[in-house]
Amino acid sequence: MRFTTLMIAALLMAAPAFAQSQASTVPAPATSPVAAEATVVAKPAGKRLPGDENGDGMISQDEFTNAQLKRFKAMDANADGSVSTDEMKSYNAKMAESRRARAEKAEASKVSAPKEGSFLSKLFGR
Repeated sequence: MRFTTLMIAALLMAAPAFAQSQASTVPAPATSPVAAEATVVAKPAGKRLPGDENGDGMISQDEFTNAQLKRFKAMDANADGSVSTDEMKSYNAKMAESRRARAEKAEASKVSAPKEGSFLSKLFGR
């Protein structure tokens, strides 16, 4: 009972930390009419944004454009400068398979619950 009360109290004290936003938007410097309307996403602490080529924690318009061009080139299987419906379907199937494989790997690496009768199950009353 005492352990449960302490755990609940600890979770309640930690709740405000989880309520904070992981990322915030910051307006880009207004060097051109397009940049004035653009926004960049601030980097969450300890994580690097995909596509952040210079590591400054923000995605610039150039970095965003470069990432989109890389994706286009990956879709354009025959390198003819255009993406057909078949190429797009093939690319989407490859991406779906990649996501599925990552999800399976993540699921396999999860820690299972303590076995009945083990020290941990006795400690936590399960």
